[in-house]
Amino acid sequence: MNNDRSVAGLKVKTGNGPADFDAMVKSCIKPTLFISYIHYMNFTNAAKGEFTGTSRFGTFLIEQGEIKAHLYNQRINDSYHNTFNQIEWLSSTLTHINTSDTYGMRNAASIACPQFVKVNNVKITGSNQQH
Repeated sequence: MNNDRSVAGLKVKTGNGPADFDAMVKSCIKPTLFISYIHYMNFTNAAKGEFTGTSRFGTFLIEQGEIKAHLYNQRINDSYHNTFNQIEWLSSTLTHINTSDTYGMRNAASIACPQFVKVNNVKITGSNQQH
């Protein structure tokens, strides 16, 4: 409440990638992981921009334009340098990510960023079984 999602403190430029979830799925011909959220993200080496995190809910294996499996807890260990240099496309639509701080004084703010980003060759170092 009281957070105007139409006004973002930071807006990232869009690209020419798919604008919605169905179009994004259909665009993935090669085996592709769709990770909707990275949980427990942390730096493993801040000086080198290396980070780690795990996927949570809504992680799918997509191939030939179809969702093939629901995956849990994919462990990512990579660097921002590698990740940003492997971007294939940015979605043509923006979404707003709430960045409000719930600790101390509430700061109602958001970042507008592409709804989807396709990144190649992300280092997945662990996973649980498919469901």
